[in-house]
Amino acid sequence: MEDKALLQMLVDMLAYYKHQAKMLVWVVVIVLAMHLATVIGFLYYESTMETVTTTTTTQTVDGEENDIVNGDQYNDESQNRSK
Repeated sequence: MEDKALLQMLVDMLAYYKHQAKMLVWVVVIVLAMHLATVIGFLYYESTMETVTTTTTTQTVDGEENDIVNGDQYNDESQNRSK
């Protein structure tokens, strides 16, 4: 009699753990789906942004006491002055 009760308790415990394992699998699947949806949403959000390209131009001038204002050369000794 004691063996049957112990066996029934073991069977009940295994059924409980089987149910818990199924619930855990569902929770993991739902969390992964939410994570994937977040990543896809972020990629969509980033794709709607404009890309801005900044270009830096370096200009060197021969001579001393050279002033460059807004890309135009003033007060220099070079031959290619722009005004």
